[in-house]
Amino acid sequence: MLLKTKIKILVLLLALYCSKITLAQKDSVVRKLSYEYTYFSIDTLYFHSKKIEIQHTLIRNRELCRKISNLDDFVFNDSVNKTSLLHIANRHTTITIATIPIDDIIIDDSKELILCLSRAIISPYQIVLYNFDGKLLFKKIISPFEIVLDSINYVQFCDSFPAFLQYAINEKQILFEKGLYYIDLGYWKFLSKEEKEKIQSKKWYKQSHYFPNLFPEYINSNSSARLSKYTNFYSLTDPFYEFEMYQPSQPIGIILNDEFGGKVTIPLSFCSFSGRPE
Repeated sequence: MLLKTKIKILVLLLALYCSKITLAQKDSVVRKLSYEYTYFSIDTLYFHSKKIEIQHTLIRNRELCRKISNLDDFVFNDSVNKTSLLHIANRHTTITIATIPIDDIIIDDSKELILCLSRAIISPYQIVLYNFDGKLLFKKIISPFEIVLDSINYVQFCDSFPAFLQYAINEKQILFEKGLYYIDLGYWKFLSKEEKEKIQSKKWYKQSHYFPNLFPEYINSNSSARLSKYTNFYSLTDPFYEFEMYQPSQPIGIILNDEFGGKVTIPLSFCSFSGRPE
């Protein structure tokens, strides 16, 4: 009986040791609440796997928070963003890159991927994905809403909002799936009040198909930030489930555990768009 128990323990330890996906190993307090970003502080989180060590340093104060929220892709420029820095070290070298404010990191040694998640409403993006060389592979705004269009309404949208369309194309914020176009709200903050009302009046503006169980306060919110950002999109206790794979070396989706006990799949593959269809 004792021998069987020892064998079970050894098997469990071996399974843990052989696990390829490592949730962030935190040596300091986790950043949990978005309001923490409005107070001055400097803190560092440490993460590691068998292959790499990662350090994320975040400098927070009101002025820098306002700066980050308006940076968009300049958040990845280390000459502009000195507020949120990611240090990636392996046995041979260490690189430092500017990035979004980060709350959780998942390291996948087998695929050599670094998944970063942010709950900061000031962050231009809520998900970013890097390889072990620090190359940015994917970025995603998580919003409680999105623009949803069939082919006829997509043509109308192209004609009515060319700047919005071009921004979404350039930033790869359009997903075509099962005959519908899903457009992220990255450009929403640039729209006038009249333009926003026009989109809403056409019923193009709908609750995100990723998050059908959102709390009512998001639906009725008048805050532009709350309308275009959803920060509670993953479980604090167990955020990552797995990568959805097309081939062994080609992930096509990120599957997260949500706060409601379900799964949320964020696709990594986007169709290419050149503009208004002919």
